[in-house]
Amino acid sequence: MRTGKPEHLKGFDYLARHQYFLTFCTDCRKRCFLTTEAVDTARTQIERAAGEQSMALLAYCYMPDHLHLLAEGESDDSDCLRFIARAKQFSGFHYKANLITVCGSDTALSTRFVVRRRLSVWLATFWRIR
Repeated sequence: MRTGKPEHLKGFDYLARHQYFLTFCTDCRKRCFLTTEAVDTARTQIERAAGEQSMALLAYCYMPDHLHLLAEGESDDSDCLRFIARAKQFSGFHYKANLITVCGSDTALSTRFVVRRRLSVWLATFWRIR
């Protein structure tokens, strides 16, 4: 299992019209995406972040403890790093507000992790495709 946060590519700014394969893992790999409601909550907020940063979501696959996502910058102002940060912020906030009991059986533990990590239930890994 991957630990920590991956390094960004040196000399690459993650701006403009590029495609990215992203993997978002839930905090502590908790199995948060076991219900349609949980997936819909995250998906709605990730789409919101994508719209803000002019990122197209080309394909995605939700697994119980992570999400695979293919995204593409639609303009020269598209900012993949900002998209990732906002997607994590929005989805983590709405997940905590609406669905915290869905993720795992230990609600107190889940809440502690979410609050400690500033409302984020995500870790992110990403690679530049082209």
